[in-house]
Amino acid sequence: MNKADSIDTKYDLKVWEKRRVKVMEFINQNQINKILDLGCGEGKLITYLLSLELGLSQIFGIDIDGNSLEIAKNHIENIIKYWKIDDRKMALYNKKKSTKCINIDIFKENLLTKNEYFKQIFHNIDLITFIEVIEHLPLNDAENCFDIILGYYKPKKLIVTTPNKDYNVLFEMKDDQMRNDDHKFEWTKEEFYRICTKFGYKFNYIVEFDGVGFYNEKYGYSTQICYFHSNSKPYSIINEERHKDYTYPFYTAKYSEINRHRIKFWRKSIIAYEITNAYNYFRKRMITDIDYIDFRKIYSYYRIKNLFKSYKEFIRVISRLKLEEFNLMFNDIGVQYRPNDYEDDNIDCY
Repeated sequence: MNKADSIDTKYDLKVWEKRRVKVMEFINQNQINKILDLGCGEGKLITYLLSLELGLSQIFGIDIDGNSLEIAKNHIENIIKYWKIDDRKMALYNKKKSTKCINIDIFKENLLTKNEYFKQIFHNIDLITFIEVIEHLPLNDAENCFDIILGYYKPKKLIVTTPNKDYNVLFEMKDDQMRNDDHKFEWTKEEFYRICTKFGYKFNYIVEFDGVGFYNEKYGYSTQICYFHSNSKPYSIINEERHKDYTYPFYTAKYSEINRHRIKFWRKSIIAYEITNAYNYFRKRMITDIDYIDFRKIYSYYRIKNLFKSYKEFIRVISRLKLEEFNLMFNDIGVQYRPNDYEDDNIDCY
Protein backbone atom coordinates (compact mmCIF):
# COMPACT_ATOMS: atom_id res chain seq x y z
CA MET A 1 0.00 0.00 0.00
CA ASN A 2 1.22 3.52 -0.79
CA LYS A 3 2.25 5.68 2.15
CA ALA A 4 -0.31 8.24 0.96
CA ASP A 5 -3.09 5.65 1.11
CA SER A 6 -3.08 5.75 4.91
CA ILE A 7 -5.63 7.82 6.84
CA ASP A 8 -5.85 11.41 5.63
CA THR A 9 -6.46 14.33 7.96
CA LYS A 10 -9.78 15.49 6.49
CA TYR A 11 -12.65 13.59 8.12
CA ASP A 12 -10.39 10.50 8.45
CA LEU A 13 -11.03 9.70 4.77
CA LYS A 14 -8.39 7.50 3.17
CA VAL A 15 -6.71 8.70 -0.01
CA TRP A 16 -7.72 5.62 -2.02
CA GLU A 17 -11.33 6.30 -1.02
CA LYS A 18 -11.01 9.91 -2.20
CA ARG A 19 -9.69 8.74 -5.57
CA ARG A 20 -12.79 6.58 -6.06
CA VAL A 21 -15.00 9.48 -5.01
CA LYS A 22 -13.27 11.68 -7.61
CA VAL A 23 -14.10 9.12 -10.33
CA MET A 24 -17.69 8.89 -9.12
CA GLU A 25 -18.07 12.69 -9.13
CA PHE A 26 -16.57 12.91 -12.62
CA ILE A 27 -19.04 10.30 -13.92
CA ASN A 28 -21.93 12.22 -12.34
CA GLN A 29 -20.81 15.53 -13.84
CA ASN A 30 -20.23 14.15 -17.35
CA GLN A 31 -22.80 12.03 -19.15
CA ILE A 32 -20.82 8.79 -18.89
CA ASN A 33 -22.48 5.63 -20.14
CA LYS A 34 -19.56 3.29 -20.91
CA ILE A 35 -16.29 3.08 -19.02
CA LEU A 36 -13.02 1.17 -19.38
CA ASP A 37 -10.80 0.70 -16.30
CA LEU A 38 -7.25 0.15 -17.53
CA GLY A 39 -5.17 -1.86 -15.07
CA CYS A 40 -8.31 -2.86 -13.18
CA GLY A 41 -6.41 -5.31 -10.96
CA GLU A 42 -8.69 -6.91 -8.38
CA GLY A 43 -11.68 -4.91 -9.64
CA LYS A 44 -12.03 -2.63 -6.62
CA LEU A 45 -13.00 0.44 -8.65
CA ILE A 46 -15.40 -1.64 -10.75
CA THR A 47 -17.18 -3.06 -7.69
CA TYR A 48 -17.32 0.41 -6.12
CA LEU A 49 -19.02 1.77 -9.25
CA LEU A 50 -21.44 -1.17 -9.27
CA SER A 51 -22.56 -0.26 -5.75
CA LEU A 52 -23.70 3.19 -6.90
CA GLU A 53 -26.56 4.37 -9.10
CA LEU A 54 -24.58 6.10 -11.84
CA GLY A 55 -26.60 5.14 -14.93
CA LEU A 56 -23.74 3.13 -16.48
CA SER A 57 -24.61 0.53 -19.11
CA GLN A 58 -21.18 -1.01 -19.73
CA ILE A 59 -18.04 -1.46 -17.64
CA PHE A 60 -14.86 -2.94 -19.17
CA GLY A 61 -11.70 -3.88 -17.32
CA ILE A 62 -8.23 -4.81 -18.59
CA ASP A 63 -5.30 -6.22 -16.65
CA ILE A 64 -2.33 -8.47 -17.43
CA ASP A 65 -2.38 -10.29 -14.08
CA GLY A 66 -4.59 -13.38 -14.23
CA ASN A 67 -4.54 -13.86 -10.45
CA SER A 68 -5.84 -10.32 -9.88
CA LEU A 69 -8.56 -10.89 -12.49
CA GLU A 70 -9.70 -14.04 -10.68
CA ILE A 71 -10.15 -11.94 -7.54
CA ALA A 72 -11.98 -9.27 -9.57
CA LYS A 73 -14.27 -11.95 -10.97
CA ASN A 74 -15.09 -13.18 -7.45
CA HIS A 75 -15.76 -9.62 -6.20
CA ILE A 76 -18.17 -8.96 -9.07
CA GLU A 77 -19.94 -12.31 -8.67
CA ASN A 78 -20.37 -11.70 -4.94
CA ILE A 79 -22.06 -8.35 -5.61
CA ILE A 80 -24.36 -9.93 -8.20
CA LYS A 81 -25.28 -12.80 -5.85
CA TYR A 82 -25.86 -10.37 -2.99
CA TRP A 83 -28.70 -8.67 -4.84
CA LYS A 84 -30.48 -11.82 -6.09
CA ILE A 85 -34.23 -11.72 -5.46
CA ASP A 86 -36.89 -14.25 -6.30
CA ASP A 87 -38.44 -14.33 -9.77
CA ARG A 88 -41.93 -13.39 -8.60
CA LYS A 89 -40.79 -10.06 -7.14
CA MET A 90 -38.79 -9.37 -10.26
CA ALA A 91 -41.76 -10.13 -12.53
CA LEU A 92 -43.98 -7.77 -10.52
CA TYR A 93 -41.41 -5.03 -10.72
CA ASN A 94 -40.94 -5.48 -14.47
CA LYS A 95 -44.58 -4.58 -15.03
CA LYS A 96 -43.91 -1.15 -13.54
CA LYS A 97 -40.42 -0.22 -14.72
CA SER A 98 -38.15 -0.96 -17.65
CA THR A 99 -35.19 -3.30 -17.39
CA LYS A 100 -31.70 -1.89 -17.10
CA CYS A 101 -28.52 -3.94 -16.93
CA ILE A 102 -24.86 -3.11 -16.57
CA ASN A 103 -22.76 -5.34 -18.80
CA ILE A 104 -19.34 -6.16 -17.38
CA ASP A 105 -16.46 -7.51 -19.49
CA ILE A 106 -12.95 -8.14 -18.15
CA PHE A 107 -9.98 -8.87 -20.41
CA LYS A 108 -6.55 -10.36 -19.68
CA GLU A 109 -4.25 -8.38 -21.92
CA ASN A 110 -1.18 -6.15 -22.05
CA LEU A 111 -2.09 -2.47 -21.70
CA LEU A 112 0.39 -1.52 -24.41
CA THR A 113 -1.15 -3.79 -27.04
CA LYS A 114 -2.73 -2.30 -30.15
CA ASN A 115 -5.57 -4.72 -30.58
CA GLU A 116 -8.03 -4.37 -33.48
CA TYR A 117 -10.72 -6.18 -31.51
CA PHE A 118 -10.29 -3.73 -28.63
CA LYS A 119 -10.26 -0.80 -31.02
CA GLN A 120 -13.71 -1.79 -32.28
CA ILE A 121 -15.24 -1.82 -28.80
CA PHE A 122 -13.20 0.88 -27.05
CA HIS A 123 -12.87 3.47 -29.82
CA ASN A 124 -14.43 6.77 -28.72
CA ILE A 125 -15.62 5.21 -25.43
CA ASP A 126 -17.08 7.70 -22.94
CA LEU A 127 -14.38 7.32 -20.30
CA ILE A 128 -11.12 5.47 -19.66
CA THR A 129 -9.80 5.42 -16.09
CA PHE A 130 -6.08 4.90 -15.46
CA ILE A 131 -5.94 5.03 -11.67
CA GLU A 132 -2.58 4.57 -9.91
CA VAL A 133 -1.31 2.29 -12.70
CA ILE A 134 1.11 4.25 -14.85
CA GLU A 135 3.84 4.38 -12.19
CA HIS A 136 4.01 0.56 -12.23
CA LEU A 137 5.19 0.58 -15.86
CA PRO A 138 8.72 1.20 -17.16
CA LEU A 139 9.10 4.93 -17.87
CA ASN A 140 9.31 4.51 -21.68
CA ASP A 141 6.19 2.33 -21.67
CA ALA A 142 4.40 4.89 -19.51
CA GLU A 143 4.77 7.56 -22.17
CA ASN A 144 3.80 5.07 -24.90
CA CYS A 145 0.56 4.47 -23.01
CA PHE A 146 -0.63 7.97 -23.86
CA ASP A 147 0.00 7.31 -27.56
CA ILE A 148 -2.09 4.13 -27.41
CA ILE A 149 -4.88 5.44 -25.18
CA LEU A 150 -5.32 8.89 -26.75
CA GLY A 151 -4.05 8.19 -30.26
CA TYR A 152 -5.37 4.67 -30.88
CA TYR A 153 -8.50 4.25 -28.74
CA LYS A 154 -9.39 7.98 -28.69
CA PRO A 155 -11.75 8.04 -25.65
CA LYS A 156 -14.02 11.01 -25.12
CA LYS A 157 -12.49 11.42 -21.67
CA LEU A 158 -9.55 10.01 -19.73
CA ILE A 159 -8.66 10.19 -16.01
CA VAL A 160 -5.05 9.58 -14.99
CA THR A 161 -3.93 9.58 -11.36
CA THR A 162 -0.41 9.00 -10.05
CA PRO A 163 1.59 9.80 -6.89
CA ASN A 164 3.10 13.26 -6.59
CA LYS A 165 6.83 12.78 -5.96
CA ASP A 166 7.16 16.33 -4.58
CA TYR A 167 4.87 15.34 -1.72
CA ASN A 168 7.12 12.47 -0.58
CA VAL A 169 9.23 14.81 1.52
CA LEU A 170 6.26 15.10 3.91
CA PHE A 171 6.51 11.33 4.46
CA GLU A 172 10.19 11.88 5.40
CA MET A 173 11.26 9.83 2.39
CA LYS A 174 14.64 10.11 0.70
CA ASP A 175 14.81 11.49 -2.84
CA ASP A 176 15.42 8.04 -4.36
CA GLN A 177 12.65 6.35 -2.35
CA MET A 178 9.22 5.52 -3.78
CA ARG A 179 5.90 4.91 -2.07
CA ASN A 180 5.60 1.33 -3.31
CA ASP A 181 8.29 -1.25 -4.07
CA ASP A 182 6.65 -1.98 -7.42
CA HIS A 183 6.77 1.65 -8.62
CA LYS A 184 9.19 2.08 -11.52
CA PHE A 185 9.15 5.88 -11.21
CA GLU A 186 7.18 8.73 -9.65
CA TRP A 187 6.58 12.06 -11.37
CA THR A 188 6.95 15.48 -9.80
CA LYS A 189 4.19 18.05 -10.39
CA GLU A 190 6.28 19.67 -13.12
CA GLU A 191 7.00 16.34 -14.88
CA PHE A 192 3.34 15.28 -14.74
CA TYR A 193 2.25 18.66 -16.10
CA ARG A 194 4.77 18.45 -18.94
CA ILE A 195 3.80 14.89 -19.97
CA CYS A 196 0.03 15.52 -19.86
CA THR A 197 0.17 18.82 -21.73
CA LYS A 198 2.50 17.28 -24.33
CA PHE A 199 0.07 14.49 -25.20
CA GLY A 200 -2.99 16.69 -24.78
CA TYR A 201 -1.55 18.99 -27.42
CA LYS A 202 -0.49 16.08 -29.64
CA PHE A 203 -3.97 14.50 -29.75
CA ASN A 204 -6.07 17.65 -29.25
CA TYR A 205 -7.43 17.05 -25.76
CA ILE A 206 -8.27 19.71 -23.19
CA VAL A 207 -6.25 18.89 -20.07
CA GLU A 208 -7.51 19.75 -16.60
CA PHE A 209 -5.34 19.31 -13.51
CA ASP A 210 -6.56 18.39 -10.06
CA GLY A 211 -5.43 16.43 -7.02
CA VAL A 212 -6.63 14.36 -4.13
CA GLY A 213 -5.49 13.77 -0.58
CA PHE A 214 -4.26 16.32 1.92
CA TYR A 215 -3.10 19.53 0.24
CA ASN A 216 0.18 21.30 1.02
CA GLU A 217 0.73 24.84 -0.31
CA LYS A 218 4.33 24.11 -1.29
CA TYR A 219 4.09 20.53 -2.56
CA GLY A 220 0.47 20.23 -3.73
CA TYR A 221 -1.68 17.11 -3.33
CA SER A 222 -0.33 13.67 -2.43
CA THR A 223 -2.02 12.25 -5.55
CA GLN A 224 -2.08 14.26 -8.78
CA ILE A 225 -4.86 13.95 -11.33
CA CYS A 226 -5.24 14.93 -14.97
CA TYR A 227 -8.58 14.87 -16.80
CA PHE A 228 -8.36 14.71 -20.59
CA HIS A 229 -11.40 15.94 -22.56
CA SER A 230 -11.62 15.29 -26.30
CA ASN A 231 -11.83 18.60 -28.11
CA SER A 232 -13.00 19.77 -31.53
CA LYS A 233 -11.62 23.24 -30.80
CA PRO A 234 -7.96 24.27 -30.50
CA TYR A 235 -5.97 22.70 -27.66
CA SER A 236 -6.28 24.31 -24.22
CA ILE A 237 -5.37 23.78 -20.57
CA ILE A 238 -7.70 24.06 -17.57
CA ASN A 239 -6.37 24.61 -14.06
CA GLU A 240 -2.59 24.62 -14.51
CA GLU A 241 -2.05 23.70 -10.90
CA ARG A 242 -1.98 -5.54 -33.66
CA HIS A 243 -2.92 -9.31 -32.69
CA LYS A 244 -3.62 -12.07 -35.17
CA ASP A 245 -5.73 -13.88 -32.55
CA TYR A 246 -8.23 -11.57 -30.94
CA THR A 247 -8.57 -11.66 -27.18
CA TYR A 248 -12.02 -12.51 -25.87
CA PRO A 249 -13.26 -11.62 -22.40
CA PHE A 250 -11.54 -13.24 -19.44
CA TYR A 251 -14.89 -12.86 -17.67
CA THR A 252 -18.32 -11.53 -18.61
CA ALA A 253 -21.29 -10.75 -16.38
CA LYS A 254 -24.54 -8.81 -16.28
CA TYR A 255 -25.42 -6.81 -13.19
CA SER A 256 -29.14 -6.16 -13.26
CA GLU A 257 -30.66 -2.98 -11.90
CA ILE A 258 -34.16 -4.23 -12.69
CA ASN A 259 -35.26 -3.92 -9.10
CA ARG A 260 -34.35 -1.05 -6.81
CA HIS A 261 -34.94 -3.44 -3.91
CA ARG A 262 -31.70 -5.14 -4.85
CA ILE A 263 -29.72 -2.08 -3.92
CA LYS A 264 -32.00 -0.64 -1.28
CA PHE A 265 -30.36 -2.37 1.69
CA TRP A 266 -26.90 -1.73 0.26
CA ARG A 267 -27.54 2.01 0.00
CA LYS A 268 -29.35 2.02 3.33
CA SER A 269 -26.42 0.34 5.09
CA ILE A 270 -23.90 2.71 3.47
CA ILE A 271 -25.95 5.76 4.49
CA ALA A 272 -26.24 4.46 8.06
CA TYR A 273 -22.54 3.63 8.14
CA GLU A 274 -21.50 7.11 6.98
CA ILE A 275 -23.96 8.90 9.29
CA THR A 276 -22.44 6.90 12.15
CA ASN A 277 -18.95 7.93 11.03
CA ALA A 278 -20.04 11.57 10.85
CA TYR A 279 -21.69 11.42 14.28
CA ASN A 280 -18.58 9.91 15.89
CA TYR A 281 -16.30 12.41 14.14
CA PHE A 282 -18.17 15.47 15.39
CA ARG A 283 -19.03 13.96 18.80
CA LYS A 284 -15.32 13.52 19.62
CA ARG A 285 -14.73 17.19 18.84
CA MET A 286 -17.56 18.62 20.96
CA ILE A 287 -16.83 20.29 24.28
CA THR A 288 -20.31 19.93 25.79
CA ASP A 289 -22.16 16.66 26.36
CA ILE A 290 -24.87 16.98 23.72
CA ASP A 291 -26.25 13.65 22.54
CA TYR A 292 -27.70 14.87 19.25
CA ILE A 293 -25.65 16.29 16.37
CA ASP A 294 -27.32 18.87 14.11
CA PHE A 295 -28.45 17.61 10.69
CA ARG A 296 -26.53 20.30 8.80
CA LYS A 297 -23.33 19.42 10.61
CA ILE A 298 -23.85 15.73 9.73
CA TYR A 299 -24.47 16.71 6.09
CA SER A 300 -21.23 18.74 6.01
CA TYR A 301 -19.25 15.53 6.57
CA TYR A 302 -17.29 14.82 3.36
CA ARG A 303 -18.60 11.31 2.70
CA ILE A 304 -22.23 12.26 3.41
CA LYS A 305 -22.07 15.14 0.89
CA ASN A 306 -20.86 12.70 -1.75
CA LEU A 307 -23.87 10.43 -1.21
CA PHE A 308 -26.46 13.16 -1.78
CA LYS A 309 -26.95 15.88 -4.36
CA SER A 310 -28.24 18.38 -1.81
CA TYR A 311 -29.09 18.89 1.84
CA LYS A 312 -32.76 18.72 0.90
CA GLU A 313 -32.28 15.25 -0.61
CA PHE A 314 -30.33 14.15 2.50
CA ILE A 315 -33.23 15.15 4.79
CA ARG A 316 -35.80 13.55 2.46
CA VAL A 317 -33.95 10.22 2.34
CA ILE A 318 -33.12 9.84 6.03
CA SER A 319 -36.68 10.77 7.02
CA ARG A 320 -37.94 7.93 4.82
CA LEU A 321 -35.43 5.27 5.88
CA LYS A 322 -35.90 3.34 9.12
CA LEU A 323 -32.36 3.53 10.48
CA GLU A 324 -33.20 2.43 14.03
CA GLU A 325 -31.91 -1.04 13.13
CA PHE A 326 -28.49 0.60 12.77
CA ASN A 327 -28.79 2.18 16.25
CA LEU A 328 -29.41 5.67 14.83
CA MET A 329 -32.05 7.85 16.50
CA PHE A 330 -33.52 11.04 15.05
CA ASN A 331 -35.50 13.98 16.42
CA ASP A 332 -36.18 17.57 15.34
CA ILE A 333 -32.69 18.59 16.43
CA GLY A 334 -30.53 16.02 14.72
CA VAL A 335 -28.98 12.56 14.98
CA GLN A 336 -27.96 10.37 17.90
CA TYR A 337 -26.02 7.11 17.70
CA ARG A 338 -26.50 4.43 20.40
CA PRO A 339 -24.13 1.49 19.83
CA ASN A 340 -24.89 -1.96 21.17
CA ASP A 341 -22.49 -3.35 23.75
CA TYR A 342 -21.63 -6.23 21.43
CA GLU A 343 -21.15 -4.11 18.31
CA ASP A 344 -17.97 -4.83 16.32
CA ASP A 345 -16.01 -1.62 15.76
CA ASN A 346 -14.12 -3.22 12.87
CA ILE A 347 -17.15 -3.67 10.63
CA ASP A 348 -16.59 -1.85 7.34
CA CYS A 349 -18.33 -1.47 3.98
CA TYR A 350 -16.37 -2.72 0.98
